[in-house]
Amino acid sequence: MIIKQLEINGHLFINVPADIKTLMELGVSNQKALELIAETEQKAKFERVLQQRIYAYKNESDPLYMEYQYDKTSESEKKWRDRVTEIKTCYPLPEVS
Repeated sequence: MIIKQLEINGHLFINVPADIKTLMELGVSNQKALELIAETEQKAKFERVLQQRIYAYKNESDPLYMEYQYDKTSESEKKWRDRVTEIKTCYPLPEVS
């Protein structure tokens, strides 16, 4: 994993490997390095789930939405809304601090 931007003692570092050895060599304390790694992992997990949701919406719920827009029936609206709910359940967004 990569930390996109990291400021240490007034110096900006870009694309820093999120591993404890590299961070400590840059002057980050052990505790701060662990926090940065955990934060980077959390953000990466959020991005993965978000991309999975986007893919599912595009391929599964958007066609149902277009069908609903075409015929405006309560049945097609329910199918579309149910699929959106299933996607949100299948890919719950993790909390990012």
